[in-house]
Amino acid sequence: MPLTALRVLRSAILVVLMAGLMSCSGDSGNDNPTPSNYPAPTSPANVLETLRMAWERQDVAAIDAVLSDDFTFRLAPSAAEALGFTHWGRRGELEACGLIFDAPSVRAIAVDFETTPERSVNEVGRESERRIDVFQTDIALDDGEAYDPEANTYEARDNINYFYFRQGRTPDDTGDTRWYITQWDDLGRPNGAIGRQRLHAQADPNHPLPVYEINWTEIKLLHGTPEHRD
Repeated sequence: MPLTALRVLRSAILVVLMAGLMSCSGDSGNDNPTPSNYPAPTSPANVLETLRMAWERQDVAAIDAVLSDDFTFRLAPSAAEALGFTHWGRRGELEACGLIFDAPSVRAIAVDFETTPERSVNEVGRESERRIDVFQTDIALDDGEAYDPEANTYEARDNINYFYFRQGRTPDDTGDTRWYITQWDDLGRPNGAIGRQRLHAQADPNHPLPVYEINWTEIKLLHGTPEHRD
């Protein structure tokens, strides 16, 4: 075999071997590892921060990585009463996020959490879980093209939300040390207000955008209701 052809063959074999090694080394045993540009899922606080960042970045894949297989989102009471159901699961949550993030009119999302320290869950069967209470949630979502008469800013302010966490994507996955969100309870606003409450216009006197106060559940439903309840 000519020397040039031999070199080409060796190079091809090397590429194949390197690809195989990279594939093997990249298999962490987790189908949805948290992307590297987010906090490592080594604590409930880190996972909650990943959720916050993912909403701002409109990144469904990052949210998928931190939800347990048995994740449940419990709707705010006002929304649950209006819709006739109280919760949805993992697929419903990812679908709801996709409806918001993929909407061409959603221009920007900003999220801020004020939280209590992590604590144990004193419920039978959930002794290994942890809970963080978000006693103030500020989320601002600009919906609509700039200066469009139909454009609005929606703010979920002063909402109360409970987040539950567990190590392991499933209850039986005791070998997984990553933390996941198992449940998200939206309690809505403490004053019991329901519906879209108009607050004010943005500080541009020439092109004001109406600002409405709603809760997290209503934010998730702005561009449609998830078809899946699981």
